[in-house]
Amino acid sequence: MREKAKNYQVMDILRKLENLKAEELIKEKTERLLEFGLDQPDVEITLTLEDDSAKTLLVGDKIPRTDSYCAKVADSDIIFTIKKDVVDELEKDLSEIRE
Repeated sequence: MREKAKNYQVMDILRKLENLKAEELIKEKTERLLEFGLDQPDVEITLTLEDDSAKTLLVGDKIPRTDSYCAKVADSDIIFTIKKDVVDELEKDLSEIRE
């Protein structure tokens, strides 16, 4: 589904994704995405490039007693953590970008 978006909000999201850093490696290979909340992620962001290739970031469960979330790139086997403040900003911005 395509919708119109506020360009300045989209640019903010792209800047956040450009500066996104994995904090810690959790697993290099696993098929058990359920235990990380990645089977039905809370946040899913897909970027489609000019050559029609796409990359999708999946964000799953918050890790108890930390400020981190489980995440992975959809076509990768590596699961890593990202900071809660990044997830909070992405969730907030995604709800605000629609025109």
